[in-house]
Amino acid sequence: MEALCFQDSNTIEEKNISNEEKNSIYKKMQNLDDKIREVMHLRIIGGKMFLKEELEKIDGRIKLFVDMDGVIADYNVGKACEYDRKRPLYDSIKKLEEISKMPNVEMFILSITRMTEGCEQKHKWLDKYASLFIKKNRVIISREDNNFVNSDVLKTNFLRDLERDGSTIILIDDDPSILYKVKQNVQDVLLYKDTVLVD
Repeated sequence: MEALCFQDSNTIEEKNISNEEKNSIYKKMQNLDDKIREVMHLRIIGGKMFLKEELEKIDGRIKLFVDMDGVIADYNVGKACEYDRKRPLYDSIKKLEEISKMPNVEMFILSITRMTEGCEQKHKWLDKYASLFIKKNRVIISREDNNFVNSDVLKTNFLRDLERDGSTIILIDDDPSILYKVKQNVQDVLLYKDTVLVD
């Protein structure tokens, strides 16, 4: 048999091989793809996870607020309102699913939408891709309903006014301006950049 050129995981440049040999090669490639996916899943779920290790150091209840756009949903600049087209960030969602199984962690979404109709669109997206965030734990704030106040102010005000019950409050967000604003105004919230979900 002559040499084969593997162009990608789905294409073989043919060089005088039989259909039976091609089928055998495709099957081996598919098995390899399956093994890679299995290893990646074990790495995400079974391996060490930085955020989970951090949370395990905290005594007592934890309220974990997670931003949506840029953290669990891909954010395209200039397309902020097309929620139904946002690509889910599956690695982050899988890690958060694992964290949601911790008995002392309660998961929340804390997200901002420019227009009010975006609230329902975000709920539909969460139902489809990240249902681990139950509806009663989704805080989606409309800027339109709040005189178009900036997102950093809206999130800071929400976290400042949140009733304290002894739980440790944590925010994961991708926007440094929001993290900075919260840090300056709400000292008892632990802040993490979205990269905390990258291992």
